[in-house]
Amino acid sequence: MKLQKSITSTLALTLVGLPLVLVGCSASDTSPTGLAGSSNSAGATSAVDTGVPGEQFAALDVSPSRLKGVFTKDDEALAFDVDHRSANAVLRFSTVDGELLYSVVEDESGYELRVGADFRGYMPKGEEHAAPNARTSSPSGFESKGDLHAAFEQIKGSALRHVTSLAAALGRVGLDGGSSPTTLSLHLIAQQLTQELGFQLDPGVLEFTNEIIAGRATKAPAEHDAPATSTPPEQQGLLHAEGLVFTTPVSTSCRKAPCLAGQTVVSSGPLAGCCITPAAPVPDPPNYSGTAACHSGVGREQFPQLNSPLDPCRDSCLGMCGPGCDPWTWVCGDTGVHAACWNHDRVSCPYWIDTGWGFSVPNVDYPRCETEYGAYTAVIFGETVPGAFCGNTAWADAVSLPWWGLPAARASFFVSY
Repeated sequence: MKLQKSITSTLALTLVGLPLVLVGCSASDTSPTGLAGSSNSAGATSAVDTGVPGEQFAALDVSPSRLKGVFTKDDEALAFDVDHRSANAVLRFSTVDGELLYSVVEDESGYELRVGADFRGYMPKGEEHAAPNARTSSPSGFESKGDLHAAFEQIKGSALRHVTSLAAALGRVGLDGGSSPTTLSLHLIAQQLTQELGFQLDPGVLEFTNEIIAGRATKAPAEHDAPATSTPPEQQGLLHAEGLVFTTPVSTSCRKAPCLAGQTVVSSGPLAGCCITPAAPVPDPPNYSGTAACHSGVGREQFPQLNSPLDPCRDSCLGMCGPGCDPWTWVCGDTGVHAACWNHDRVSCPYWIDTGWGFSVPNVDYPRCETEYGAYTAVIFGETVPGAFCGNTAWADAVSLPWWGLPAARASFFVSY
């Protein structure tokens, strides 16, 4: 859902039963200052319903430069804070008791990553460059303490496992990265952690959230809802048995052999002896991986066939702003490919490195890469600079390149691919 920039009076909007209240926004505001709930301060609310059973925001404070709140799911709470009010960036996840789970903090000299209580990585800022590709390796001076891989393993079972649901819930209440740029770094960090730690989002919630943002949702998915289908109940689970499909509804009787031309007989199961038509083979999607359209986010966005879960670029659907081929519409507000998402998706920080001798070894650069990736995501995509990262423009493409980073006043980033 796109929120208008020029709002000079209180405006209440309702989207599929999810009320949004915008209070006193100025023309320069790019995100809502408040959401429906019990208001306790300017821009702050409490108990915001997300439309999904068991999920709500116990508190939510939104402004053009800060996003702070507490997200609860199944009676477990995850606190979050994205703060760009000063020249430095802060993105933090913690328990409601203040126990740190994951954070990226910028200061005058560099960027700090903390994971749990045991890992700290610090990446100093490198010298500035005014052109892309000026340097291809990370700045020297990286420091780390603790085992990052072990720290990630320890926090998997914490409230941080709800970070994927948190990002989707923000999208459902109108805080996608396109209409509320302050949220963009949180959405992309959530995507990074989802892939890194193997988190999952319920498919029904994913579909419902995408529909809400597209303005097509009609109801929230109830817990344990059966999957939506147009298939009669007596046929569910049988349509693709033995790679075959039915040509007529299943009934107490069916056509027996001899079968019609092109049909075959089911050999076992409840339809044993019935004549059915083999399913037609599904053709492979076109392979465009060698074309120029697959070599940049802007190029891919301009080729609609590449905005597809069929992955015609053979690159795990880079640029769709979500893990793999599942689009997260709450990142940029739609299901399209975006140049900034394409650049972000290309980053890779593998823990294991294949030696080529039949075994793998831990990647010694893993802590540095993850620290840099976290800083790149939290700082670049939280910047309040002219233009929008969700816009498919040459500007968005250029400033989101990890090996260039932010122009002029910011340091460069050099994440390996």
